Amino acid sequence: MIYFDHDTGAMSDPKMTELCIECGPGAIAAYWCIIEQIYRDESPLVLFANQDGNRTLTKVVSHWLCIDSETLESWVSEMLGIGLLETDENNPNAVTSKRAMANIEAYKAKQETARQNGKKGGRKTQPKPNENQAQTESVSGRKANKRKEKKGFGLDKPNQKPCASGDAAAAGAAPPAACPKCGSPLSATSVSSTGWWCDACREEASP
Repeated sequence: MIYFDHDTGAMSDPKMTELCIECGPGAIAAYWCIIEQIYRDESPLVLFANQDGNRTLTKVVSHWLCIDSETLESWVSEMLGIGLLETDENNPNAVTSKRAMANIEAYKAKQETARQNGKKGGRKTQPKPNENQAQTESVSGRKANKRKEKKGFGLDKPNQKPCASGDAAAAGAAPPAACPKCGSPLSATSVSSTGWWCDACREEASP
């Protein structure tokens, strides 16, 4: 991990206060140095000599803090006694922090979840139909059908001239006659209830 959460009230923690009283403020710096190393390596930190007498890391951390190895080991022992650190169950020469390890495990779990989701995102899936689009197309289809049903043959618009088929039908029903008002010839039409139209009077007429 390249970063970790740091509580703003860490210095007021009773355990930190006790460490400062027993070992001085330098021990506080040593504690955070150890915690950073645990987060960076994502594993417990080996600080004590192992069976081969390897104390390289202890010397490095001591150099960072400008103290000798014996002082660092005494400070770490105090941290273990207070409860700021714990001895690793799998390695008695290593120290760890339960809180730090819990955060590291949560971080690893989040990484694994992101990796699995990335694999799923790379698969090609059949796109699901858009319900809103389907509804819109259905409504548009129904409107188009209604427009077709309304469209007929004959007088669909106002002031439209009579169609030829209407004239022929009316003409076949009765012989031509004159308008009783003006005497003008009548025209057969399908827009009149009588079947005849006077062009001079501009109204329907009875023969």
